[in-house]
Amino acid sequence: MINWLLPSAPSDKLVPKEQMHGAFIKYRTRILVSTILAYASYYIVKSNFTLSSPYLTKNVGLTTADVGLVLSTLAISYGIGKFFMGLLADRLNPRYFVGVGLILSAIFNT
Repeated sequence: MINWLLPSAPSDKLVPKEQMHGAFIKYRTRILVSTILAYASYYIVKSNFTLSSPYLTKNVGLTTADVGLVLSTLAISYGIGKFFMGLLADRLNPRYFVGVGLILSAIFNT
């Protein structure tokens, strides 16, 4: 069912020695940029409750204690989820795992 999330087999193609340094720089830059963009996207999706908390206290009638309890619960669940998803992500293809995670985060936070 989730075979498309499993890591792909190692490539048989080898980069020639004279192109190895350039390929290393190119792939290192790609990985760094994609990691920064993915983390920033997750952070934006994760922090939307903090931005809406003044509205919730003013218009919905939640107390600051209620908002604090929700924020604490979100922080704890985020930490637990990050731990278990980290274990799972080590065994899956990161290209698809990050994309599916961002889509699911956006769906659950709307």
